[in-house]
Amino acid sequence: MRAVVVAAVLVACGGKGDDRDPCIVKLEPLKQPGAGSACTGVDAVSRAFRACVIAAVDVPGVAACLEPLREATQPRPPADAAVAADGAAPADAAAPATPIDIATLGEIPVAADAKRRTPTDVFAVDAPVDQLVVELADRPWLLAVANGGRVTGRVNAPSRAAAADAIAGRAGMTLPATPPRGGGSRVDLTFAAAPQRDLLRLLADVMRTTVVAPGELKDVDIVARKIPAGAVLAALAELDGRTLTKHGGVTYLVPAGAALPELPSGAGRGKVTLQLLDATAADAMAALRAVTSYTGGACGGAKLELRLRDVPVAEAARAIAVAAGVPLVTDARCPLADDSGDLAGARVIAIARSGDRHAAIVVRGTATKLARVKAELSMDAVMSPLATFDAWVATLGRATAVIRTGGTWSALLETRDRKPTSTAAVRASFLSDPPPPAEIDTTGVAYVMASGNRVLVPLRKL
Repeated sequence: MRAVVVAAVLVACGGKGDDRDPCIVKLEPLKQPGAGSACTGVDAVSRAFRACVIAAVDVPGVAACLEPLREATQPRPPADAAVAADGAAPADAAAPATPIDIATLGEIPVAADAKRRTPTDVFAVDAPVDQLVVELADRPWLLAVANGGRVTGRVNAPSRAAAADAIAGRAGMTLPATPPRGGGSRVDLTFAAAPQRDLLRLLADVMRTTVVAPGELKDVDIVARKIPAGAVLAALAELDGRTLTKHGGVTYLVPAGAALPELPSGAGRGKVTLQLLDATAADAMAALRAVTSYTGGACGGAKLELRLRDVPVAEAARAIAVAAGVPLVTDARCPLADDSGDLAGARVIAIARSGDRHAAIVVRGTATKLARVKAELSMDAVMSPLATFDAWVATLGRATAVIRTGGTWSALLETRDRKPTSTAAVRASFLSDPPPPAEIDTTGVAYVMASGNRVLVPLRKL
């Protein structure tokens, strides 16, 4: 399952030219009547939509912003819809329970030489290690292979960083102490157990490049505060034992000892932009041949998610082969069906552009076809819909850890289907601090801490 991750990248742009609203300008290629009005709205949904559009780096990115806008404007069922006709609580409602006695939790030792900042207490019951360590990480840099384990116990530490070290130590993890150095725009990242391929795509977008990393990649925990994107990329390569090399606008992370194949001949001049979503090497090569004079190909391999930006044709062919882990061939094997301009009911899996030539590979049912088109297409993007604060609270199942730092309380939470979240997640979801309902502000909310037990978590700091 692909994880969805949320990151805010602030980009300062300047220059002369079009002085119209950049949000409306970016929407024009999509030809979506009425969407422009959301650019100037003052409600939370419109503000979130505007921020999404302005942060998008290409047309597919702008298109992705429309889905949560549509979802947010759909009628929602009343809040009491889950109550049965006889007034009884829904079947999955949590049963009344008694609080956990925190004195029964075993103590997790803290390093004796830990620096004192703001005293921090942590009470964890079957809490996911990765999310807890990242939640506590009060440091500019953290990168480690995701642990995947869970921890139970209590920590009394002189700082949040010391508490993170204690939890990591109990799980057998070692956290780095020195931030990496490198070039590129500075980024802020905070992800727990994140699919590394998603991180590489994010860094590629920030660096305006293409990153190709063949083979399996481990999930990672990462905290980067104002760290150069190039330094983060180099640190990921080192963590994986890979060699980082750049050719023709493509950055390759290849396994140690592996070599890149030679560039194919006969690719001609010019550059190509290519976007793949669940496409095979054969699909990618068919799209490449449709917009260039390249006659080679490649077959087999895993399905790819890859974006190439203005890359020389020969380098694009090599990048596709390396990403798929298959060899290049000199003839166009794996031919697709005849050209078809009918895109009704089709799903786009590959888009290619070179100069004024455009093409797409589409799937309709079980048939894959090449479609020569006159204008650039946009892939459908999947993005978590915006929800209300009440809807977010309704998804929660239990608190896995309660954290007190000085006089401030927070919690690491878990949804009813055991997906981790936290009090910080609501900030990312709503792009601001939404005012909680009065009953939460004054009394806190009881979340299930473990089977048959609850703990009261103050949420005033949401």
